Amino acid sequence: MKVLITGANGQVGKSLQLAGNNTDHQIFAFTRNKFDLLNLKQMQTVLHNVSPKIVINTAAWTNVDGAETNIEEAFAVNEKGTGDLAKLCAQKNIILIHISTDYVYDGTSKSQWNETEKAKPQTVYGRSKLAGEQAIKNSSASHLILRTAWVYSAFGTNFLKTMLRLAKERDEISVVCDQIGCPTYAPHLATGIMQIVQAIDKKPQQQYRETFCLAGTGQVSWAGFAKEIFQQSSKCKQPSAKVLSIASSDYPTTAKRPQNSVLDCNLIYKKFGVTLPHYNQGIAECLQGIYS
Repeated sequence: MKVLITGANGQVGKSLQLAGNNTDHQIFAFTRNKFDLLNLKQMQTVLHNVSPKIVINTAAWTNVDGAETNIEEAFAVNEKGTGDLAKLCAQKNIILIHISTDYVYDGTSKSQWNETEKAKPQTVYGRSKLAGEQAIKNSSASHLILRTAWVYSAFGTNFLKTMLRLAKERDEISVVCDQIGCPTYAPHLATGIMQIVQAIDKKPQQQYRETFCLAGTGQVSWAGFAKEIFQQSSKCKQPSAKVLSIASSDYPTTAKRPQNSVLDCNLIYKKFGVTLPHYNQGIAECLQGIYS
């Protein structure tokens, strides 16, 4: 089966390529230069030439703070571009797997977020991603929307790599302790997505119009996440630092971060048997990849 991946240079995009290489599927991965959500004609041409059965869309405007002052640009990519892709998939009978975010929730709940919870994003980024979800639902495309959170990997820029970089520069690092979530190791997420692809391959004619949460197992604050990173890094005889726990109010950001980003992933387990490993295991594998 042919699988097309967008956003090939991103954390999830790169991880999907590696995971896809361990399957029997034909993987076609495109960067924005070759598959731009804002270039309808280019997307039409690529989809015609490749003729995939599944498109996994990881491409997005992901600069959370930047979206606050670049509203049109964020919505152009995350809503219109995503919607255009969904329409093309509908026309060509392609199943669309779309990566969304915990930012569609307002983060105020004391319990885990699931797919039935009302989405009330508090940021431009979150609103643009929710608008993209709705654009997919408004199309007639067969689709699966996967909401994930706190993605990290050995690729690109992310919290884990930022912590390791800062640990080389200072002995103490202040990290927010009143925001909690489910750190998600991108290769684990990619493996889970490929399990879903395998399930789809067994029922190629089935139609999908579903939304799921899919994130790493375990929940922790940013400060707790940093402490675990440094604990494991120290065992590898690599940089570590003391973590000073601070409140969100002591570390203001342009865009408001959700206080609670913990996702309930039971539904996708019931539907596809997919569950991701604990974030501690992800840290270990990530550090091994960075330092080996």
